[in-house]
Order: sequence, then C-alpha cells, then structure tokens
Amino acid sequence: MGALSGKLPDELMKDILVQVPAESLARLKWVSKSWHGLITDPSFAFQHHHKNDGLSSTSILLSWVSSDLTGDEEMKPLRSAFRIPEAVYPTDFFNLFHCMSDFFDHLPHTYLWDEMYDFYRTYHCNGIICIAQYFMDKGQSVLINPVIRETRILPATSINDRGIVRTHGEGFGYDLQANDFKLVRIFGHRFTCSAELYSMNSDSWKEIVIDEELEEAPFCRGRGVLCKGVFYWLMLLNTGYETILTFDMSTEEFHTRPPPVGPIQGAANDNDEEFLIVEYEKCLVEWNQSVALLMVKVEEFEVNLPCTIEMWVLDDNNDGEYSWTQHPTIGNFETYYSPLIFWNTDELLMVNYRHGVVSYNLNYQTFRSLLIPRLNVSTCISNYYVQSLISVKRRDD
Repeated sequence: MGALSGKLPDELMKDILVQVPAESLARLKWVSKSWHGLITDPSFAFQHHHKNDGLSSTSILLSWVSSDLTGDEEMKPLRSAFRIPEAVYPTDFFNLFHCMSDFFDHLPHTYLWDEMYDFYRTYHCNGIICIAQYFMDKGQSVLINPVIRETRILPATSINDRGIVRTHGEGFGYDLQANDFKLVRIFGHRFTCSAELYSMNSDSWKEIVIDEELEEAPFCRGRGVLCKGVFYWLMLLNTGYETILTFDMSTEEFHTRPPPVGPIQGAANDNDEEFLIVEYEKCLVEWNQSVALLMVKVEEFEVNLPCTIEMWVLDDNNDGEYSWTQHPTIGNFETYYSPLIFWNTDELLMVNYRHGVVSYNLNYQTFRSLLIPRLNVSTCISNYYVQSLISVKRRDD
C-alpha cells in the first residue's frame, strides 16, 4: 500500500484528494508528512486547480470602501465574497453571501494598508489575488493566496525615480507556456507610452516596449479584464477617441483593437437645446469566456437618469481576425445602474446609489439585492475568485 494511506494505493488517494475543496486541503495537509508533501507540491496544486476551476466553484470577490461608524471617519477597504450558485435561477441568493474580510488579516505589518487604501486596484487569477499599486510613491504591490495564507510583496522598481507618479493601467494574469504569473503596468514617459512587467518566477521587473502608437498618457477606463491569457483595457486618448489595448501574457506583446462604435457625443434636437441620448459609461467585462463591452446610456435631461445598457461581444480568433457582435440591449431601467460583473451568462451584478449592489437577471428582468451595510457604491470593485493551493512563495523559500 502507498504512503498516503495504509489501505489505499497512492494514485487512488490522489484522485480522491484532488476533488476535495482547497480550503479543506489547507487543513488536511497537517494530517501527516506524506499528505503535507502532496498537498504543498506545485504540480498537485495546479492539477487541483484545473480540476476545480468551474462555475460551481467560482465566487465573486467584492471590494468597497466603508465608513467606520464607531467615530473613526477614516475610510477603510473591506472584502466580501459570495459563491455563485449551481442553479442558474431562482436560488436562495442571500444565504450564499458570506464575509471574507479576514482574508487580509495576515498581511505583513510592513505593508502600509491604511496609508494606501485609495491607491490600489485588485485583480485575481487562479486563486491568487493581486493588489496593484497605481501611485508609485504609496507602497508596493502584493500577491495573496488567502486559502493557504501566503503573501508576497513585490519588489520596488526604478520607475518612480524618473518622475513617473502613477500608472495608466495594470493587468494581472497567468502565462500558461512559462508557468508564470505576471503583472503588467502601463505608464507614460518622455512623450511615449511604455510598460513594465513583473514575473513571479524571476521575482523581478523588466521594461517592455509597446509597439502600438499610443499617446503619452492614455487614460484607462476601468480596470480592464483578463480573458484566455490576454488582458484587455479600454483606453481613452487625449484626443477624445478610444481604443482597446491588449496584452498577451505568453508572447508579452501589445496590440490594439478599435471599439465597435465611435464615441457617442449626443444627438441634438432641431433647436439644438438639449441632447436626447448620450453615452455615459463604458466598461469591459468577461461574458461566456469572451470579452464584452458594456455601454450605459442615459437620457441626460431626465432628473432620475433612466438608462439602458448596450452590450457588444468581441469575437477574437487569436490570429489577428476579430469582430464585434451586438447583443440585445439590457434593461430599460428607471434609474442609473453601473455594471460590475457577470456571474453567469444571464445574471449581471450592478451597483446603484439607492439600491446598492443588485443582481439583475437578463431573462426574467428581475432584481435581487445584496444587503451590504455602509456601502460606498462609487468604490465598489468586483473580481471572479476561485480557491486554490497555488503558492505565491519564492522558489527558494
């Protein structure tokens, strides 16, 4: 019999353990030395992740800023997550919500959390959460795996020594070919747009060239989205036009894609006194393993800002050919909603100043609310999250 069990062969035990949730395995690794060796083995961690990387094991990680009602007026970030239900609809949505604020209790004291809460963006890939700094003088970025309670503070770069204050966009993802996690940051320097890339394998930064013609300081609208190893940003140029910038985590190459439609400035009436329909907000999200562009439109002259959401899906064949497909308009809402993330093909999380975070079913056209107290809706950020055993420690630790 094998070392993992006195009665079962090792291969059979591996087949059993690979189906156990990561959170449970993080505790079971202390059962014996052989179990610890297996569960902490990198190859087993990736095998376990690929086995469990599905809709039923995916959660939504929400981030927002909340006031402390004890008298402390300092705004502090909170973290929460709820599991995506296996049943598409309906389901007991509220009971699936559970607090995960203890995720970040184990951060090293050297990480000045309270001083930088307003200067970060959060990303997720394969169970690893990346908190990326976009103000260079406010601290370093950090990688976290909350399940196995590991953190890695990324090394500082020399970028801020050249007068660069902040980045114009970041992206975190996984290079399947090199088995490496990477963080890319875009910045403007000397009338050009450049980038730097962090590799978890080498634990170092390097500068990379953006071959595409971009202005010195394009503004990233939203945080961007990772899809199939490629990161996408919607960039607003100084000219007022937009472009979609992509970065392939494996080839480390940038490319641009034009959006499906040009910027909508508004359609004036005969007297040129008021705009009837104007574009108000755009964001990139993942939908059904594709990148989707959501455009919120409002009737500007209405006080309560009723809105609709146009949806375009990018069909990219990874061979240079791409096209946009327009999907049915989402809703005809009586008040303004800002889209956050799809938690399945039919359910869209949105945020509203009156109702907070809500889930909208596209088929049934119905709402469900998440009762989150003291929510500052303008600070709400969403990510997919899957528990994993993948380590963020350095290979020589």
